[in-house]
Amino acid sequence: MIPSQADDLAEVAMRLTNAHASFDRLCNALVRQTQIALGVPVSSLSEASVQEEFAALRQELRKYRPEFVQAYGALLSKHIGGEHLPEVVDALKSEAMRRYFGAVKSMEADFAVEMRELSRRMGNTCVYEPAAQSAGAEGG
Repeated sequence: MIPSQADDLAEVAMRLTNAHASFDRLCNALVRQTQIALGVPVSSLSEASVQEEFAALRQELRKYRPEFVQAYGALLSKHIGGEHLPEVVDALKSEAMRRYFGAVKSMEADFAVEMRELSRRMGNTCVYEPAAQSAGAEGG
């Protein structure tokens, strides 16, 4: 398969599977890490000048999108097999898969609410109680 053809297929696969959301999350995480490293108070994040600075950083990070697409395409080709990539992309374009991806996109907000609730319940299971731990260690 010609490299540009693989890149085109990777771009299509990314769009169909919403993989670009992973790149967006990566950018958001890097912006947040930068805010923390700079000690930017949460209260100042609503200020226009601060928003402009971090919007500029996001734009700068978006320049790396072609590298992300290339890495995604290379891994996709490696794990699916370059010779099978066109047929997989064709399958992703099927009506059934369009319905599936549409449903996934439309349920994102509800899913986020459910995951926050599940995370809260899971966090309640993992409560660390230092007093109980140290009492048990002393008694043993």
